[in-house]
Amino acid sequence: MADQVYVATQSGSSEINGEPVIFLKGVTMVAEGHPLLDAVPDYFQPVEEKAGFDTATIVHHAAPEDTTQHFDATENAIALAAAHSVDLATVTGTGTNGRITQPDVQHVIDSAPSAGEGEGEGTGEA
Repeated sequence: MADQVYVATQSGSSEINGEPVIFLKGVTMVAEGHPLLDAVPDYFQPVEEKAGFDTATIVHHAAPEDTTQHFDATENAIALAAAHSVDLATVTGTGTNGRITQPDVQHVIDSAPSAGEGEGEGTGEA
């Protein structure tokens, strides 16, 4: 019988074996028993076999140095994105070879509408 598979229900970060781990909502999947499930169990939910996920992308107890990065981004950019729930797939990298940098993530954060924008003081737009 195959291990139960879990998918991240929100983006965030944690630490496993002293190494930072970033997980993305709807993207990161892990198998039952993975240390990430012990670290942040409320951030994952079981996936039904009929959900159609490509099980080849599931992480099976990989050591942190063996994990595959989904995005070419600096550590600071990844940490900032996780802290502000920014999906790195929405960030255009301006670094070398399109690498996502901290200023790239900050630009997305600064460009996002803030809570309550459009209420009270207007922007002059109708």
